Amino acid sequence: MNIIDYIKKYGNKSFSEKEFNEVDNVIFACLAYINFKDIVSCNFKDKITISEAYKAYSSKNSTKNEISAVRNAVSILRYMSTAKRYKDILVHSYQYVFNYDCQFGAISFDLDDDTTYISYEGTDDLISGWREDCLIAYNFPVESQTLAINYINKYLFKRRKLIVGGHSKGGNLAISAAMYSNFFVRRRIINIYSNDGLGIRKEELDSKRYLAIKNRVFKVIPSYSIVGHLLYSDDNYEIIKSVKKSQASHNPGTWVIDDDKFLRTKNSRFSVVLENSINKWSLKYTKEEKMKLIDSVFYICDSNEITSLKEIKINKLIKMIMDSRLIDNDVKVMFKELYRIVIETNKAYKKD
Repeated sequence: MNIIDYIKKYGNKSFSEKEFNEVDNVIFACLAYINFKDIVSCNFKDKITISEAYKAYSSKNSTKNEISAVRNAVSILRYMSTAKRYKDILVHSYQYVFNYDCQFGAISFDLDDDTTYISYEGTDDLISGWREDCLIAYNFPVESQTLAINYINKYLFKRRKLIVGGHSKGGNLAISAAMYSNFFVRRRIINIYSNDGLGIRKEELDSKRYLAIKNRVFKVIPSYSIVGHLLYSDDNYEIIKSVKKSQASHNPGTWVIDDDKFLRTKNSRFSVVLENSINKWSLKYTKEEKMKLIDSVFYICDSNEITSLKEIKINKLIKMIMDSRLIDNDVKVMFKELYRIVIETNKAYKKD
């Protein structure tokens, strides 16, 4: 089954009849990609149901030109809107922030009278979000992480049990928010889900704050993952099956479900080669050198007024970087080495 099949099969069962599980978690993590501006309020008091949220969104918006994460999320929301399990769940506290260095989204779902799922958005198509993804590797906290921490701390006086999750960068934000949340908030967190989520820095992974939440962190990574193997995670993660390979497997809509769990499998040669190559490359250069590379790549994007992924043609971007007289030769060498990693992982992909 896929996520839609799961909703069709278990949509007639309430959470008291069938407990919240890892598939439900991914469903709510996906919904953070939807732009609920002017539909879902930014505060706790004004709440609407899943069914009302879908009706309001579909009456105002089209997914024709949206990225796959948004199209997938809206499709999920549509099926949830008529399912007994989900349709009356209350939605509230939508927040979206974007600027030159930041792209952040979060939304809350009251699963029952005393439990809330906090969903953090992954990276959308804005270049600012991808710039921030790169900064996460070398700085803590970046603006989105600070916003994620502030968001969860709003629950200080709500006395509700919390489940925190996200997909892609949202998984990193869920872990970061849980680590640095107020003590009285942190003790009420039941589970923390990272769904093919970006890892965290080694400094945070080895910290006492991570140790305090480690047993509540649950991470799934598809066998051909790219994002899920970046940065650092502990060994507490599951490799799951996707019907797609490479970057296409990052889409939760491609993940295979066996009854009410994701189908487990083994890691691919592709992901092993990618993880080893990236880690080896990263250790070779200093933080300052890597920051210089990031600044150079996004300088090219800014100079050419590229603001979203829809405006990027990869081959053209590579040529612009390598031909630019404003980028140092040592940066170009670093970039060439990264491109070689792409070639290496492609060879591993073909062997798989």
